[in-house]
Amino acid sequence: MKFPAIVIGTNVRLAMVAGCVGLVSTGVLGSLGTHSPTNSAPPTSSLLRSVVPLDPTREEVIAVAPDPVFESKTRFIPSVRPVFKKSEPSPPIDVPRLVRRPQVQDPPAPEPPTSAAVPIASKNVQFLANVPIPGALIFGTAGGRFQKRENGQVLFFLTGPTGLTVVDATIARAPVVIGELSIPHWENEDVDLVGNTLLISADGSFGSALFVVDISIPYAPRLRGLYKFQDEPGKWKGSGKPGHIANCIVECRYAYVTGARSGLVAIVDLGDPAQMYTQPALVATFHPPAGDPNALFKSGVVHDVNVDSTGLVWLTGSGGVSAYGVGGLWPGTPTAPVQVASNNTIALNDYILHNSLRPKGGSTLLVTEEVIDFSFDNDGDCAAEGRFETYSFTGGVIAPLDSWRVPEKTGLHTNGSSPLPLVCSAHWFDYRDDGIVSIGWYQQGLRLLDVSNPADIRQVGWFNAPGAIASSGYFHPVTTAVVYVADYQRGLDVIEVCPGTCPLGGGIGTPVISQATVNFKPSEAWGYACPLIS
Repeated sequence: MKFPAIVIGTNVRLAMVAGCVGLVSTGVLGSLGTHSPTNSAPPTSSLLRSVVPLDPTREEVIAVAPDPVFESKTRFIPSVRPVFKKSEPSPPIDVPRLVRRPQVQDPPAPEPPTSAAVPIASKNVQFLANVPIPGALIFGTAGGRFQKRENGQVLFFLTGPTGLTVVDATIARAPVVIGELSIPHWENEDVDLVGNTLLISADGSFGSALFVVDISIPYAPRLRGLYKFQDEPGKWKGSGKPGHIANCIVECRYAYVTGARSGLVAIVDLGDPAQMYTQPALVATFHPPAGDPNALFKSGVVHDVNVDSTGLVWLTGSGGVSAYGVGGLWPGTPTAPVQVASNNTIALNDYILHNSLRPKGGSTLLVTEEVIDFSFDNDGDCAAEGRFETYSFTGGVIAPLDSWRVPEKTGLHTNGSSPLPLVCSAHWFDYRDDGIVSIGWYQQGLRLLDVSNPADIRQVGWFNAPGAIASSGYFHPVTTAVVYVADYQRGLDVIEVCPGTCPLGGGIGTPVISQATVNFKPSEAWGYACPLIS
């Protein structure tokens, strides 16, 4: 099987090869906690669990060959792997003992790029690596979170449909997978953690549960507690129970769990984090204005929670954005929060306000609106889909400032935009202290936006690799020029943002129409805003 090559610069080539990141089941997604003939991960021997140090004396491709045992039940989606030349020896990488590195036969040399090749990045962005992630065997990755530890180690915790993956990101440009914890859940888009506690939520499609994970030993994360939501008359039932996203409150002693199809937020006491095992308990609920219904989301829902540096809790959902105090500088307690502010500008909320961030506890609030048009009739212009928004927050008043959507097409991948009718809503984002936002835009890749003037949002870079369904981008906490991109199809991409033109900036590749290879169906609770694979 041959795949087109991607050439970047003069001494690095990217080969399109069949790899484990591109393995997607063609059948209905079954139980993620079991292995069956129709929905099973390949044997360990066919997995590449780390970025393998390359031999600088020969050209080498990081790849995984197709496993013939599974060829009849799966299809392989091309994914990008770097090919290094002898002229640029790769730095040594200290691979932990627990990482499995099977022997893989090199595939045939890739073909030169064709005339159909298009840019995959702006000139100030260069591709560094694609890291195979175990969860990507089914449906890529959904979200992540960096953690810098006191010993200087930098970890990246990544979640996808099969659970938690721990990545050692101490060497920012050469991450290595060092640990895994298999948990049956759906997305867990917003990975939240404090200290040695990490939260994973299981959506209503998988039983509406909250998993409390101990990450004190990153090589061996373990389950510390579990709470399973039950039907509560007058509050929630069935797949409309909480469990879409869980966020830490007050150093992760409590969790606010969202997703209930009633607009309620569940407050769960996580117990003493010093204990080996805890029994989380539902202690209260509350209904913020952010959970009010709208014309499209008639039941109302709160989607996400974010706590800013002052301790103010921000909630986003079908009813806009709300701010609540839970103590400290603000009124209220974790179990009895007090509303501080709220806003629902109808013109800026066509479905749900998805997530938010208030940088440095200042006067600017950053918000994502998520709207997905699965009719595929907008010709790729993204004019009707979700946007990125800025608001001011002064004197307890939230007011809109500006909004931004992916540019309309003017040609193949102009400004990073595909002319194909794709899923192109704004999604999760991260913020860098110089005012740059990295935001996933589904099949329109990763966007870099300058919000240093929040009243004038500007795009300053982009990365749109073949087959991308970008969920979010995360700035490395030490090497802030490096961004980790969680991708629903490609797994984990590592890119670098340069102050000017990168040595290997831009690059070309053959576009992949990923919606032709991954088929979606609406989830019962969220519809197409958080779809299931079919």
